[in-house]
Amino acid sequence: MSTAHSTPQNTPEPQSDAPGAAEPARRSGTWTNGHPALRYTLYRLGVFAAAFAVIWAVFYALDIGGKGAPILVAGLAVAVSGLVSYFLLNSQRDAMSAALVERVERAKARIEEGASAEDHLVADNAPRPTPRTTPRTTDAT
Repeated sequence: MSTAHSTPQNTPEPQSDAPGAAEPARRSGTWTNGHPALRYTLYRLGVFAAAFAVIWAVFYALDIGGKGAPILVAGLAVAVSGLVSYFLLNSQRDAMSAALVERVERAKARIEEGASAEDHLVADNAPRPTPRTTPRTTDAT
């Protein structure tokens, strides 16, 4: 077997011009790449679940119980996860905020464009003022 005629291993694959050919490469990440608000919410839920599990384990290990223990654990988990999320999820919160601002700006632009088109349509279809004429007097003598 001759290696002179073989192709090198690091050459790029030929690109297909078929529609959707680049789709799998673009979607290679997680399914939340395009949704910062969803990603932030899922991370917050994950931090809450982790805090709840840790606090529940501490309560179980220390044999702190009673009827109000689950509510106390949930309250502590909310407080701890909120504090942890504030510091750990800062970049996701900023990305979510930027995405929301961009979406609002696009909506404002669409509304303004629609209002402008409507103004032009109304101006084009508005009744034209008729020239004033003086009423004719008839001689009815």
